Amino acid sequence: MQPRILKVAVLAAAVLVAGVACVAPPAPNAALVVNTTANTFDGTCDAANCSLRDAVAASNVLPNSGGQPNQITVPAGTYTLSVSTPIEILKTVVINGAGPLLTTVNVTGSTVAAPGGVFDAKIALILNGLAVTSTNAPAADVLTSCTGHEPRSVTMINVVATGLAAVAAECDTTVVNSVVTGPNTVIDPFVLSVSNSTVPFSTGTIDPNRTTLVSATITGPSATDGSTQNATLSIQPRNGGTNVPVNITTSRLVGLGLQLGGVAPGSITANALSTSFGMSGPGGPVSMTVGAGSSAKLVNSTVYGGGAAGALVANGTLTTESVTATTNGPTIVKGASGTVNVRRSILGATSGSTCSAPVTSLGNNLWVGSSCGTPTATDTSVANEAALGLGILDLWGNPTPSLHRLPSAGSPAIDAIPTGPATDLDCPTDASGGRSIDARGIRRPQGSACDIGALEVEVVAPPA
Repeated sequence: MQPRILKVAVLAAAVLVAGVACVAPPAPNAALVVNTTANTFDGTCDAANCSLRDAVAASNVLPNSGGQPNQITVPAGTYTLSVSTPIEILKTVVINGAGPLLTTVNVTGSTVAAPGGVFDAKIALILNGLAVTSTNAPAADVLTSCTGHEPRSVTMINVVATGLAAVAAECDTTVVNSVVTGPNTVIDPFVLSVSNSTVPFSTGTIDPNRTTLVSATITGPSATDGSTQNATLSIQPRNGGTNVPVNITTSRLVGLGLQLGGVAPGSITANALSTSFGMSGPGGPVSMTVGAGSSAKLVNSTVYGGGAAGALVANGTLTTESVTATTNGPTIVKGASGTVNVRRSILGATSGSTCSAPVTSLGNNLWVGSSCGTPTATDTSVANEAALGLGILDLWGNPTPSLHRLPSAGSPAIDAIPTGPATDLDCPTDASGGRSIDARGIRRPQGSACDIGALEVEVVAPPA
């Protein structure tokens, strides 16, 4: 079955305006406290009667004093928001729950149809400390959409979102300390930032102007959504943008491919990736593709489970540093316009050639066979993957464990890189110059010299 590249459904430009009741605003700087779970919208938000919908309407007529967001407190309980038109967010507001185990907002009635969303964020919406659910089956409700763009955004902090067709559509999106589950959740942002969170990309791609994933787990299709196809997380510049920064650190990508740039003009630079792309499964083999005109730098990363099309496909410029890429078939496929530079990396393949064509060695690599080119004086070639001396794929590291293969005792990867001064980028030893670290943050070297690949084997001193 052919892999599917998931496309972005751009929302229509039409703006659906929610009716706003005449609300007598509280006194300036007064706290807005929800005190009923009813889905009412009667223009009253006072100490006796204030629904969540009326609290939002009251916030809309208050100034953001001092440039600070308005605050809405939602106590413990379950609140239903059933809407036929989106609830507008006209002033920056924080909706504060008592925690995702205590405060639940159940949304119904809003579909993917443009602009969709229970909330229509015309400025910034922040959700903090609550759970958001949809009980529709199949999931069809959208939490937030943004009509237009700047400065429209949605931020989720300490949020658990389940059963939604989308948590945000066409919004600058920030997800912090949160868990988002589908099975069909889509995030389609202009700017995306995910930290210490789990987010699925089952039925959508992202084409932002900036992407940052820190300690994030991004998942592809799984058995829960019945998919037998491989999904691709495609990161591309929106509206012909160029030089789009993509930073993915201490994160885990599982069961999906990663495409950087595609055929978009300009370049995307993926810098400081510390990512495990996971194993093949119901979502199909994993892969990373660098599009023509784009560039990516893969650092301290493990790539495992790539299929016959290749795990790392370079139609643009790909550079690997301290990467372990094994159990692929092949590992590196270099297109006619592709350039591949490898440094301190382990490259293997269980079927076919390790590389489709020779790559440029920047030194201190360990690879299988001769397909990657003639080894330099600092490179080592072995006959097969078994000779790499790597352990099983397992979870390593904090705060987001990723799938890596640690070199076993006797592996030619161990202590293979000579140490030197801080100017020696292969294995600097001067702390003031920034000593090397592995994918877990373990400092290199641990032994007499640095190890090749994503992980450094720790040396534990015997007890005194």
